[in-house]
Amino acid sequence: MNATFMPFTKILLTFAVAFWAILFDDPLYLLGLAAFVFVLLLTAGIVKVQGKAVGMLVVFAIILGLVQYVGGGSLDSAYVTALRMLCMTWIFLLLLVSTSL
Repeated sequence: MNATFMPFTKILLTFAVAFWAILFDDPLYLLGLAAFVFVLLLTAGIVKVQGKAVGMLVVFAIILGLVQYVGGGSLDSAYVTALRMLCMTWIFLLLLVSTSL
């Protein structure tokens, strides 16, 4: 029973993080959500195994925020866009890497 329940909980966690990332529009709340997801990545051992992927997603989030800011958005909207992308991609990385078929 546990083997079939774990992927379901990971999918629910992925949907929950995506929902909260879309719902939050304050950079501080999104930073807290990103910290929560990062702790999950640390706990699952994904940072140790896929550290380059986690780091490159941070770099990509920074680039996305810069593009948003240079394109005419405010600084807060750039933070929000970058942190939303970071939360959603990190939790999706957790789903993909930690699930074995």
